[in-house]
Amino acid sequence: MTGCSIGTSSGSGTEVSAAPFPARNTKDEGPLRAPGSTSGPNLRVVTVWNHVGHHVADLDRSIRFYEGVFGFVELTRLEIPDAVASTLLRVSEPVGLTAVYLGLGGAVLELLHLDRPDNDRPRERPFTEPGLTHVSFTVDDVAATCASVRDHGGEVLEDTDMGGFAILVRDPDGQVLELLPPGALPRIVADRA
Repeated sequence: MTGCSIGTSSGSGTEVSAAPFPARNTKDEGPLRAPGSTSGPNLRVVTVWNHVGHHVADLDRSIRFYEGVFGFVELTRLEIPDAVASTLLRVSEPVGLTAVYLGLGGAVLELLHLDRPDNDRPRERPFTEPGLTHVSFTVDDVAATCASVRDHGGEVLEDTDMGGFAILVRDPDGQVLELLPPGALPRIVADRA
């Protein structure tokens, strides 16, 4: 990749941080290369899951939802300059981007709010449309979590109930979330092995 200036000053004089979290210490770990790259001797590939970004209409409502339903905690909040946000997100200015990073265990959810006119209206995305279809959570009590989803402005898709094994819900912006009881995913993987 050429032209990457993350962590350096851009032409506009704006300092852009690679992430709101500490960088990995790569000292003495050897050189890195991009996945799929075949150039360079003794290079290794390092891939680390970083976060999932989710555009929301009402930042405070979404924070309450993810904190109240799943126990996420706010890690950091960033106000991104329009010139940087416009380039990275391919959105015309003004952008008005606020990014709030929520953490749960090792997972990070980035809530993005664009305070600008002319944002696209939400629409239902069918599972048959390519792209991210849902985010899945293992919860201690599926029924209690469904009640909490409703209490925090979400929707339970009752017709997807698989008898306590899995159910789909929507957050206040309509993002589909899957709820699974403890042990469900390991059972699925074990059954396929």
